[in-house]
Amino acid sequence: EFGYGFSSSLFTANLNLYRTVWMDKTLVRAVNATSPESLVANMEGVNALHQGVEFDFVAKPLRGLEINGMVSIGDWNWQNDVSGYLYNREGQPVNKDGVVVDMQSADHYKMNVNIGGIHVGNSAQTTAALGVRYEILKGFKIGLEGNYFGRNYAYFNISSVSSSLNDLDFAQPWQIPDATVFDFNASYRFKVGTFDASLIGNIQN
Repeated sequence: EFGYGFSSSLFTANLNLYRTVWMDKTLVRAVNATSPESLVANMEGVNALHQGVEFDFVAKPLRGLEINGMVSIGDWNWQNDVSGYLYNREGQPVNKDGVVVDMQSADHYKMNVNIGGIHVGNSAQTTAALGVRYEILKGFKIGLEGNYFGRNYAYFNISSVSSSLNDLDFAQPWQIPDATVFDFNASYRFKVGTFDASLIGNIQN
């Protein structure tokens, strides 16, 4: 990870580059098996690569005016194909039909899941934000912020157990549509006797 920061009275910014490798993780995924009972696959040796660039800033071009923003562009992928044994919800080893068997016996179902190169899901890999806050009166500020979420992928889904014991291959998961939301906020700072007090309100999209 490498970062650089700049700070002055009018402008502050940070730039960060990162590359993180998750190695030998355990991944537990639900499986919709051919039996009525829901099963789980306990996969070991899962590796993931998270890398990207992040930038944020705060600018104060005029008295009482503050502009802030950020952008983050990531590239997060599962790095390798994995395998794992099948269990029921009680943690008991089962065969491909969900029948309880001896642990790691010949009947204990072990599935191969080919996820190498698949995007890590459930988190937007491109995000950005831009906000403005202005002090209308002394102690009274209002602000508006927009947040963008893009390249957000669903988790891969193990929909069934192969009765032919073939490996399970996955295409890139569904990409959730990009979205932008806006939030409004206001705050007022004042005195109550000798005590500092604040009223804060938010309207969130």
